[in-house]
Amino acid sequence: MKIEQATTQEVFEPTIEDMIQTESGIPTTTSLVIAQVFDKEHKNVLRDIQNLECSPQFRQLNFELYEYSKDLDIGVRKYPAYRLTRDGFVFLAMGFTGKKAAAWKERFLEAFNTMEAALLRQQRQREAARLRQRQRQETAPKELEQPAPRTWEKPEFFRSARKLTKAQTESLLGVLNMECLLQNRQPEDALKELLTFFHLSSLEDMGQSDYRHAVFSVMKRMLLTSGKTSEDAQASPQYAAAIDGLINFWNHSSDFTKSDIQNYVQNKCGLSLQEGISSDSDGLKVLFTLWGGISHYDLRLNCPQRKSPASNCDAGLFL
Repeated sequence: MKIEQATTQEVFEPTIEDMIQTESGIPTTTSLVIAQVFDKEHKNVLRDIQNLECSPQFRQLNFELYEYSKDLDIGVRKYPAYRLTRDGFVFLAMGFTGKKAAAWKERFLEAFNTMEAALLRQQRQREAARLRQRQRQETAPKELEQPAPRTWEKPEFFRSARKLTKAQTESLLGVLNMECLLQNRQPEDALKELLTFFHLSSLEDMGQSDYRHAVFSVMKRMLLTSGKTSEDAQASPQYAAAIDGLINFWNHSSDFTKSDIQNYVQNKCGLSLQEGISSDSDGLKVLFTLWGGISHYDLRLNCPQRKSPASNCDAGLFL
C-alpha cells in the first residue's frame, strides 16, 4: 500500500495487511499508517513520537527511524518516518483521545493480535517439521559397516555364515586325534596345519560350509601313513579321544544313535566300548572299524531304507 497524506474526505478502510507488516519476524506498523488511520498530519505524528517521555532503551527497542521516498514534480525526495512495535504503538496511542480514536485503537490491537497469532502458527509449523525430520533421521536404518574380506580361496558368498556346532567341533577334533595317533605327531601341530590350510586363526572361525571338507582332508592325510602301535596293557588316552570323535562324527552325520554305533563295533570286532579299550592295538582295531563303517555308510546314502548298523540286513554294508 502506498501511503500518502489524505487530501480528500474519502473513507479509508485499511486491511490487516495495510495496518500491520512483519519486520524480521516482528509485527510492526508505521507512523505513515497511523497518521492516515487517525486522520492526523504525518509531521504531527513524528512530533508526538519525538516528544514521548520514554526511556532511551524503550525508544530504541520500539521505535525505528527510517526514510521513505516520494515522487514530486521536482524529483524524488526522501522523508523520515518511524516503524513501531506493538508496545510502541500502545505507548503513542495513549495520547490519542476521542470516540473515533478509541475505535481505531481497538482495530490496531486486533490486527496486532491476528498477525502475532499467524506468526506463532508459522513458527510452530516450522518447529514441527524440523522435529519430524530429526525423528526420520534418527529412525532411518544406518548403513552397516562392511566386514573385512577373509583370505580364502572360495568366494565369500559360497561360505556359510553359521559356525561349527559343538558336536561338529568334537567330531573334527576326534578325527585330528586319530591322525595324530597314526602319524605319531602332536595334536597342536595337526590343528595348526589344518587352520593354516583354511587360512583361519582359530577353529571357532570355521564355518559349517568348510566342515565336511576339513574332516575328509584330515582323513585323507591320516590314511597316507601308518603310525606305531604298542602292546601296552592299557590304551593311551589319545585312542579314547579319537574313538569318541569318530563316534560323534558318525552320529552327527547320520540318523544312527551312539548306541547303534557301539553295537556295530561290538558285532564287527568283538570289542565293547562300554567296557573300555585295554590296549593300543584294540584301540587301533576300533578306529579302523569305525572308519570302515563311516566310509561304507557314506557310499550308501541313497539306500531306500536306512537301518541300524547293528542289524543283520546291514551287516554286509560295512564290510
